Amino acid sequence: MSSPDRKRRVPPGRRSCDEGGSPGSRVPGAGTLRIKTFGCKVNQYDSQLLLESFTRAGWRLAADGRQADVCVINACTVTAEADRRARQALRRERRQGVKLLVLVGCLPPHVEELGADLVVRAKDKHRLPTLIMRRLGRADVSSLGGIGAFTGRQRALMLVQTGCDHKCAYCVVPLQRGRERSRTVRQVVAEARRLAASGHRELVLSGIRLGAYGKGRKISGGLAGLVKDILVACPELRLRLSSIEPGDISRELIRLVGIEHRLCPHLHLPVQSGSSGVLKAMRRDYGRREYFQLLRELRAARAGLEVSSDVMVGFPGESEKDFQLTISLVKKCGFLKVHAFRYSPRPGTAAADFPGQVPHSVKKERMRRLLEVTGKVRRERLRAMVGRELDVLIEKRLVPGRYRGRADNYAEVEVQGSKLEVGGLYQVRVTGLVEDMLVAERSC
Repeated sequence: MSSPDRKRRVPPGRRSCDEGGSPGSRVPGAGTLRIKTFGCKVNQYDSQLLLESFTRAGWRLAADGRQADVCVINACTVTAEADRRARQALRRERRQGVKLLVLVGCLPPHVEELGADLVVRAKDKHRLPTLIMRRLGRADVSSLGGIGAFTGRQRALMLVQTGCDHKCAYCVVPLQRGRERSRTVRQVVAEARRLAASGHRELVLSGIRLGAYGKGRKISGGLAGLVKDILVACPELRLRLSSIEPGDISRELIRLVGIEHRLCPHLHLPVQSGSSGVLKAMRRDYGRREYFQLLRELRAARAGLEVSSDVMVGFPGESEKDFQLTISLVKKCGFLKVHAFRYSPRPGTAAADFPGQVPHSVKKERMRRLLEVTGKVRRERLRAMVGRELDVLIEKRLVPGRYRGRADNYAEVEVQGSKLEVGGLYQVRVTGLVEDMLVAERSC
């Protein structure tokens, strides 16, 4: 499916000012800004929203290594490793002499010890531009209540929901993000149209609990209804759903996956464990059997559907038998990709005080074994795609005649061909597999 023959629109990401800008582009009272983002798609969207708010007011991006008037660290605290990376970024920016160091997002424990000048919690992010400008004693900057492009990305992330009411035993996110809240259909559709007008051909619908879209606002149709509204309003786009909880997949959403070719045949369904006992202790709302049943229904609805997942090792009380159940589930589900991580006790969560905490050495060894299995399963899924035709969004030009892109089923593809455009959608034929990368040629 090639891009339509029409005048080329502004490529995604070109609307914001380039790093450093030009000396004449400064607006009185404006300054330089750097944003460091960690964690999920919601954090990435929040950073883009902040960037657009400031660049519209004449602020410029500060290049890495250069002093900035304001540096925002958009933090993640899902794991201890995420905390470590945020702390490192804070120390690095402080050494570079930033004038105002801001920590925002899902905040690490003991945040008062990290030395940020301004700390804003995730649930107060919407006030961040105002809080920064007040701290600087400058005129306020405004937000459109949404974004107009996604800088540096061909696939635009679009936030439709935030917050989570379901308190899994291991998860600190509900404490950080607050209750479930949804944007209106009008807000989301208007933003989708802006992103399409800026040149994006794929939108990724994102949220802390995406499947809870509409709850609280009593929006008719929920997530499935929103998907239909966007597809009608933006006929040139394809849509992708980001991570969605298994229990939030409705019958109507399964039907849409089966009949709507512009809804990408890929879902990210976190499973966390293959043991029903561990899942119950985690306070997940499904078991092993229910997860398998859902995958059967989804794959029956849409041929070629690929599924990725999150898998945790070392949850308190996880035995070797439990771990083997996880390994067998990964093999049976045939995940295209697995985000595997070791359990980290998060302050304020129930599991942090559970008995049976698994030793670090055991978690490390189980992670090694899990990654070995997930790698083999991934290569099997990719190998089965050789000879097929896929719709690929070109995301990067490597060298003349060679491009890298993302297929509708989420496989990464290196495409050979001439007269391709970054940001364009093309139908390609897969000719081979090199390690974990599909190789393809443009279909005639």
